[in-house]
Amino acid sequence: MTTATLDERLVQMLRRRLLYYETDQPLALDRPLAELGLDSLGKVQLILEVEDGFGVQIPEADLTEANFETARAVLRLLQRLLPEQRVAGG
Repeated sequence: MTTATLDERLVQMLRRRLLYYETDQPLALDRPLAELGLDSLGKVQLILEVEDGFGVQIPEADLTEANFETARAVLRLLQRLLPEQRVAGG
């Protein structure tokens, strides 16, 4: 899986959860997700969808506010959790 594909899939997941996101605008990867309407229930749903959609198990130690503060933070977490060949396209 390429990084671009990873980005696109994550953005699609986020768009379903962000209450205040204008769908005609690009998603700013560094904007706090809470500002875009991701509440605590949405965060739990996002975690479950990310685990299911990417086939990863997010360790309890990684279930932190910082790892889900922005889209870029979630992306970094996924890049760390996914096997190298899946992220690099192999």
